[in-house]
Amino acid sequence: MLEAAQQKPIPMFGKSILPTDPMYEVYGKLPYDTSKFHIKPDAHGGFGWFAVRDLAPGTRLIREWPLFTYDTYESLADKKAAVPDKKSVQDALDKLSEGQRNMFEELMDAHGGKAVHHGICETNGFALADHKAGIFPTLARVNHSCTPNARYQWKQHEKPPGVMDLYVDLPIKEGEEITISYCAEITPRDVRRDTLKKYQFECNCVACSLTGEAQQTSDSNRSRMREIRKNFAIKEATGGEEGLKLLKELEELQIAEGVNGAEIRGSDALMKSTFIRAVRPQEEWLQSLKEAYTAVRFAEGQDSQTARHLKEFINSSTPMRV
Repeated sequence: MLEAAQQKPIPMFGKSILPTDPMYEVYGKLPYDTSKFHIKPDAHGGFGWFAVRDLAPGTRLIREWPLFTYDTYESLADKKAAVPDKKSVQDALDKLSEGQRNMFEELMDAHGGKAVHHGICETNGFALADHKAGIFPTLARVNHSCTPNARYQWKQHEKPPGVMDLYVDLPIKEGEEITISYCAEITPRDVRRDTLKKYQFECNCVACSLTGEAQQTSDSNRSRMREIRKNFAIKEATGGEEGLKLLKELEELQIAEGVNGAEIRGSDALMKSTFIRAVRPQEEWLQSLKEAYTAVRFAEGQDSQTARHLKEFINSSTPMRV
């Protein structure tokens, strides 16, 4: 995750790679398309991803296989936290080559202490599924923002043994840093900063740098977004015309807060089609499904399971194929 200034420096990625670098030892080349982004030093003494050209939403930036996966268990202190199982981590490390192990040990340990490998996993691990997490050395160098412009997606059915894709979520300009979120964006600033403490930095992104009335408005907007989504999470609590009204409000808040990326638009479009089906004519419902398909395709790629199922359903329900 976020690199610290005191960490051992690694060769600058992007323009060149040195034969002594762990990534070269393992891959023999850069494991990403340098026509889209470079990994290079950022303004905070660490490293980050930076676009080398304008990037449109839906662009896949990287497909990375895990260096290794390991078991996790639920934290007693924080039910939402996945704690690495030390034995599982050690078993995985024992199977790595020297180059792979060096690549892992180059990653930041934000926790310090004696259990370095455990700390690296806590800092850099991506939650997968079924109480598993994985280490992705390239993705681990994507920095955080509470208004991220990229989102990652774990595809566990891809072999071997599942892959992580990173997609552009909002338009990215040449030279702009590519970011993901390490926390839930739809919470007030103090809550987000508290969540991010485990990474040993205080977020100063665009959203967190607001002051005065602007900051209060942002907190209010994000709290309202969370409230609406909680309402939707309760089965059949809201639907039909009332649901459509709340979805419109949610969309306006997300645009105001800069968290209206392709992934969110895709899931909201699917929800909208469900609400429309209950209260509107079939023609309008089918049109909403086509819009949902377009949104999901941008968010997850046309090869995603959801996109494929939507396309098959639409094509079987209407003579106007997509």
